[in-house]
Amino acid sequence: MNPTAPTPALPDLPVVAGIGCRLPGGVRGPEQFSELLRSGCAVTAPVPKDRWKAMAADLAPGARPARRWSAGLLDEPERAAFDAAYFGIEEAAAAAMDPLHRLLLETAVEALADAGIPASALAGPRTGIYTGTAAIDAAVREFAPGRSPGLLEVGGACTGMIGTRLARHLDARGPLLSIDTACSASLTALHYACRDLQDQRVDTALVAGLNSVDNAVVTSAFAAGGVLARVCRPFDARAAGYVRAEGVVVLVLQRASRARAAGNPGYCLVAGSVVGGDGAAPAAVGAPHAGAQADLVRSAYTQTGIDPDAVGVVQAHGTGTRAGDRVEARALAKVFKRTRQDPLLVCSIKGAIGHLEGAAGLAGVAATALALHHGEVWPTAGHTRPDPVLAKHGLRVPTTVEPWARTGVRVAGVSAFGFGGTGAHAVLVQTPDPVPAGSGRQGAAEQASTAAPTAPHLRPSGEEPIAEEAAASEAAGPVVVPVSAQTPQVLAATAGDWPARCARALLCKPWPPPPPTAATTTPTAPPPSPPPATRPPTRWRPWPAPARTWEWSAPAPPCALGRGSSTSSAGTAPTTPPWPPEQPAP
Repeated sequence: MNPTAPTPALPDLPVVAGIGCRLPGGVRGPEQFSELLRSGCAVTAPVPKDRWKAMAADLAPGARPARRWSAGLLDEPERAAFDAAYFGIEEAAAAAMDPLHRLLLETAVEALADAGIPASALAGPRTGIYTGTAAIDAAVREFAPGRSPGLLEVGGACTGMIGTRLARHLDARGPLLSIDTACSASLTALHYACRDLQDQRVDTALVAGLNSVDNAVVTSAFAAGGVLARVCRPFDARAAGYVRAEGVVVLVLQRASRARAAGNPGYCLVAGSVVGGDGAAPAAVGAPHAGAQADLVRSAYTQTGIDPDAVGVVQAHGTGTRAGDRVEARALAKVFKRTRQDPLLVCSIKGAIGHLEGAAGLAGVAATALALHHGEVWPTAGHTRPDPVLAKHGLRVPTTVEPWARTGVRVAGVSAFGFGGTGAHAVLVQTPDPVPAGSGRQGAAEQASTAAPTAPHLRPSGEEPIAEEAAASEAAGPVVVPVSAQTPQVLAATAGDWPARCARALLCKPWPPPPPTAATTTPTAPPPSPPPATRPPTRWRPWPAPARTWEWSAPAPPCALGRGSSTSSAGTAPTTPPWPPEQPAP
């Protein structure tokens, strides 16, 4: 990398303002995703026996493999849980929805909370929803012989309906696109979202990538094609194939000026992106072609005016198939022209979480945005013996956490290539200096701390992301965290999740709070005004609330439940509950 390579003055680019994700290994939210990637661990494993039994039932007896396939899977309770009441969906309709559609709704709410954007602010034609998926598992399941799907089941399995529920929940009347270009689907969706932002067609774009590993028939077809392996080893001498994975990733994008005016510097800027096809490539249909990939990647830097020498890291497609990885390595060498002494760093998240197929590109963008934000280069799980062709092409795959060079502007590329011939590449750039202290929502949070936060806009995400994080020093006194839900059951789960969420948030701060003591269990000053909420309060609230956020790192106090008013101020509470504990309001 040449740190002095020129980077042009950047216009009002799209910025990744918020991230939500549900990924294998119980990963939920940007903090946990960062922690996983930083660890260098893989969370793929053989399919659990109960789920394997259900999947294998879809196969003919002679087609059932002798041993369980490996996969990157979501936790089963997470797949099953869904707060239908919060989204105003009837139970029958919720039961007929593809689990991915349900997870999309919840993950989108979490991404908006991470961005500090109230859902109520997105109603109207200036909000677009762009989804990318190649998942056909639900359709294969619903339309299998012997099934009699109704209209609800057809809608639940239709990829064209993926964003519909989210658009209705937000009353978003801008572009509503569902894109399938195979494994490049979600990165292609990002491309069109950024185009609409720069064309002033929308002010906010929600971009989502989704994938499922529900149906054994689909996985069996990939296994028969020889592209699957028990362990994914991107760019490794032992690479033998990829591991299928499921998950949901949602990014909230705005123009940088709009996000900064709200006090959110964002995770990274999207300097540009391209989408293109292989054309009449000499390779067989479905096979990668180095020349076409190189032309596509090169065009991204030509269009943005960024010198490829300025790029420090490329988040590659890197599926772990030997042929595919070697083709991609040749393509990168054609564009970046690095040497053994100054190699290009190449990463792939597929070693850690598996291949999310249609959602893989957006997962790569989320990972790279977080790496840019933290100023670190993270290891590629599964890569222990570099393929000899890497050094030949001037490439290197990190195996430990490395600092990202501080000289110059940090620039990264993200690639995704669909086996139908559609490829996409995005160019990501670090955000400018954080917004000045005291300006906007984030400035207020920074002003409350005596030291500059290292991760200023990361906020914990959870089942019910109902309030933005309020950072305050000891001198600022107690902090009120509004918590509410549509049902008592969800409220109890949300309140119970807050101890871990607050503990994770404290790890991001340079100001260690004092340990909880008996003296801190009672506020010494009147509660301050509640922090801004990222959504209106809902019907049920806990009583009482802890005095300080760090007290939640100890066991949470018992909460009585009371029903709130949709018109009352978020977080306000009378001195005594106006109705008996655990009873709804009249």
